[in-house]
Amino acid sequence: MGTSRRIVRCHSHFPILSALILGVVLTIICYIFTNQIVSAFLTDVTAFDYAAQFARILLTTSFLFGVFYVLTNALQAMGAATASLVTNLD
Repeated sequence: MGTSRRIVRCHSHFPILSALILGVVLTIICYIFTNQIVSAFLTDVTAFDYAAQFARILLTTSFLFGVFYVLTNALQAMGAATASLVTNLD
């Protein structure tokens, strides 16, 4: 029983770590190309400035969303649907 717990513990770190790494990489890419991404949707200069600033503010926490979804799905897989629902409502 101890070996199976060790294997589960080892394999449970991989999705969280990969979600965090992928989230950080994509956040950096989006942060670098924020102006190009925003310009695909807006042409007004005033709106563009606000949107670019707002996008950069949102990007400061976006790398955590991947970890959040992995943990939410893990709660659902463990049968803790109520806990998963509560974390999704926050």
